[in-house]
Amino acid sequence: MTSRWRDLGVALGVLTGLGALTVVPAIVSAGLPTEGPPLTRPVDVGHGVRIDPPPGARLDVTDSRPGAGEVVLRTADGLRIRLTAVAYQGDPEPFTAHARHRLARDELLRPAGRPEPLRAAGLRGEWGPLTGEQPACYAVLTGPEVAVTALVTPVDGCAELPAPVRAALTGLRSDPS
Repeated sequence: MTSRWRDLGVALGVLTGLGALTVVPAIVSAGLPTEGPPLTRPVDVGHGVRIDPPPGARLDVTDSRPGAGEVVLRTADGLRIRLTAVAYQGDPEPFTAHARHRLARDELLRPAGRPEPLRAAGLRGEWGPLTGEQPACYAVLTGPEVAVTALVTPVDGCAELPAPVRAALTGLRSDPS
């Protein structure tokens, strides 16, 4: 009879331990900030790409890896700007088509009009409106050694971008090392 109580005690101890491993990290995570302080300097996206954030923008610390190719900014007016930079050499058209396809597949967004040409320092490409659960604006830019994808949500197309966000995207810089 004592071995049954001992086995029950061990089983309850294991279940309590597993419950703690599930609940405690969630409680700690809920108490951590998701955004950093307002950004006042250019942010290194990665692969030599930098962005001058819009005034009041904050780095989303849960989804960003500055310098490693993934940065998410949250603007003061509620927009989310996700920038991804990858090393890339080659014809820009296949990368652009792949980026559009990836946005459609991963974000469930589809083009909502014709893209327009976009130029930034050392980068060339296009931007255009997307429709889906949340309307968006995308930009795909390539340079000699890098490719950048930007997604701004929620916004009804690139024509509706606030001036500071538009300036940040058109002001992207590529300084390959």
